[in-house]
Amino acid sequence: MVSTSDVMREWLIVSGTSLYTLCGTRIWCPTKPPSETWSNTSAAIIFRPRSEKAHFTATPMIETMFDFFCYGGNSTYGSTETVYQALFDRLHGQTGAVATSGTIVTATQISAQQGPPEPDTGWPVYIAVYHTFIQ
Repeated sequence: MVSTSDVMREWLIVSGTSLYTLCGTRIWCPTKPPSETWSNTSAAIIFRPRSEKAHFTATPMIETMFDFFCYGGNSTYGSTETVYQALFDRLHGQTGAVATSGTIVTATQISAQQGPPEPDTGWPVYIAVYHTFIQ
């Protein structure tokens, strides 16, 4: 069975995209790295699968809902929205194989919104939810 989180991360850290220009490889699942390596001083995304459902097909397909938390690298909500927009451009409606992990068959944004500041840190965050099919 394919790891949907691995496929998603590999898709998002491809160089040459606006998302990569903003975040580079600072895209983590399911939690952020220790605070000594990142403390919202540069743009980043933390994502996690919300739910997964296997479908029986010739090549097993996993239907996954993902939550994406977009951080702008500073204390403004505008910067979080910039990261969200780059995520949208890289993911919504896209399809394709990644080098080692698998294939994104489809990805559709379900919702997006400015979230409340994180309770522990006060960092602003923009939250997006995607519905995907991954093989």
